[in-house]
Amino acid sequence: MPAQPPASKKMPVVLWGNGQCYGDGLAYGGFLSQVASYGIVVIANGWVSSSSRPKYQGDITKNLKYITDSISWIQERAGKSGNFSTVNGAALGVAGHSCGGYQTVEMRKDPRVKMLAPFGYFTEQSQWASEIKVPVGVFVGEYDTSIALPQIRAGWPRLPTSTPGWWGTYPSLNHDGTFDQSNGGAWAVSLARWVLFSLMGDSESAQYFVGNGAGQDGWKPITKQRLESIAIS
Repeated sequence: MPAQPPASKKMPVVLWGNGQCYGDGLAYGGFLSQVASYGIVVIANGWVSSSSRPKYQGDITKNLKYITDSISWIQERAGKSGNFSTVNGAALGVAGHSCGGYQTVEMRKDPRVKMLAPFGYFTEQSQWASEIKVPVGVFVGEYDTSIALPQIRAGWPRLPTSTPGWWGTYPSLNHDGTFDQSNGGAWAVSLARWVLFSLMGDSESAQYFVGNGAGQDGWKPITKQRLESIAIS
């Protein structure tokens, strides 16, 4: 979360899953720091120091228990003393890249999750899309043609017509997107805007997706549905 959370504004929460479900909580540090700078609490799976790194690092975050436990942990503290007093534990979503995107979509049935944002991933089985009932933002590079784009093209038509959805493709980028760019590049800004729009009804962020803000940031083409059903504060 921001080092000095604004006392007058409640902050939404995002659980983040790494690419390859890798258990390094700092692997997407620049990207997630940019997201957090918008007034968002981000909890990334994995260790955060050499002392907390497991002896056999492996693929430690593939088990969804790491995400579900993190949700319980933050919701137990949200709205209480210290920095947690500014946290809105009910405004909670899940986002992730690649295998972390798989984890994101796997959380579609958890009633505590109010938003999904997979990057470079959509649904391993296209019928999973029919089970997504919360706002879903899907972010993919133009050259991510081996897995992500075929998944989206197969699954997107199965989204319920009542589900708010936004799908953006970024030209000339592959599976790695802008994660390695300074402060996470355009994709970090887009995730922050999606969180603030879908979880908090932020009017400026709403225009980013309902209007042409995302297009001006480079996303093209863009597909959207039922975004008007997301309440704006």
